[in-house]
Amino acid sequence: MKKLPLIGIICSIVLFLTLWNCSSSNSSDPTPIKPPDTGLNDYFDAVYLASQGFQDVGKTNAIVDGKQAWVLTDLKGDKELKWGNNRSIQSPLWPAVPTFYNDEFGGYILVPNVNETYWASKSFTEIPQPYDIYVVLRDLEAVSFEGYFAVGVGLRNRGDQLELKVDSKGSTFSVLMDKPTVLAFNKRSIIRIHVEGTNTSLWINNLQVSPSKVNIGTTGGINTIGYGTNSHAAQHDFYGFWMTLGRSLSKVENDSVYNKLSRIYKPGNYPDQPFANKIKIAGNASASPREWSVTYDFVAPTGAVEDKTKTEYQWGYYRTDSGQDLNTADYFSGPNGKKSTLKRSDFPTEFPVPGGNKTYVFVVVKVYDSNGKSWSHLVRSALVSDNY
Repeated sequence: MKKLPLIGIICSIVLFLTLWNCSSSNSSDPTPIKPPDTGLNDYFDAVYLASQGFQDVGKTNAIVDGKQAWVLTDLKGDKELKWGNNRSIQSPLWPAVPTFYNDEFGGYILVPNVNETYWASKSFTEIPQPYDIYVVLRDLEAVSFEGYFAVGVGLRNRGDQLELKVDSKGSTFSVLMDKPTVLAFNKRSIIRIHVEGTNTSLWINNLQVSPSKVNIGTTGGINTIGYGTNSHAAQHDFYGFWMTLGRSLSKVENDSVYNKLSRIYKPGNYPDQPFANKIKIAGNASASPREWSVTYDFVAPTGAVEDKTKTEYQWGYYRTDSGQDLNTADYFSGPNGKKSTLKRSDFPTEFPVPGGNKTYVFVVVKVYDSNGKSWSHLVRSALVSDNY
């Protein structure tokens, strides 16, 4: 038998490996989404990105677009975060587990405004302060007075100011920042918290928040890392979480970290598709029958013009006598729940005691530009009480 020349053997091997690799990549198992090249891992002791984790507690299916995010991988250590909610969320607004969505910035997890929304690590030997943490998130318009993250080290929304929280040895210490200190709705923010007793500080988009140093009331350590809250979570998009343990970053290191993060995530920017911003609803007591109306600002970063003939509305409600969570809401059914105004008389069952403060209403608005484009995200108003 005639022998193949050496070059032929090499080409055959290369062809085989290429075909084998293509066959493997076309398997039915979802392919993990490649994380953005942040170059940040060496600065931190624990690193979590929204795109890096699993859909299931058994860690057999990687996170992919449109699927739930049950486990978040620790890209630097062994402190992975597992979803801690032990029940389903009974609401048309939210899935049972927060969901991952891919985008040009590496992807985010929509964290719903319901209770017990958190991921937590295993317990470990207590590590003392200091800590430095960075979080990239996009705050979404909805209910105020809720927490973004408060497992170990936290940040909470108090309406017109932010509150730092640190859990230490079973006790919680918190301090309110100066008014007004808030995150801009529907914009990405890079948050930095330095935790070190009386020298604790908060930074938003590389600007230090007043007061420049605050006393969190403890020098104790933590033995669990987490993201989210075990009470009600503020509605937001989570991109990433980076943390040092038992040490702090130098100014040079912090500057480098922020520069890298800002190049990747572009803080302060609105989404690149049209959406309804500053959604507000008000009751009209002079109308007969009584009704609610909605106002909003049309935002289109491309400068496109709004096509108001395509605007979609969906009104929803919560009943205080339902025995459910405050944010476990339902939609008003039928065409009367999808108009620009909501009439109380159209829904006698949902308003059992008109004006009796039993029902809270909200509205979801989806807008389009003249090219038919719209942000796919759910954008909703705050809850307003039926008290007129």
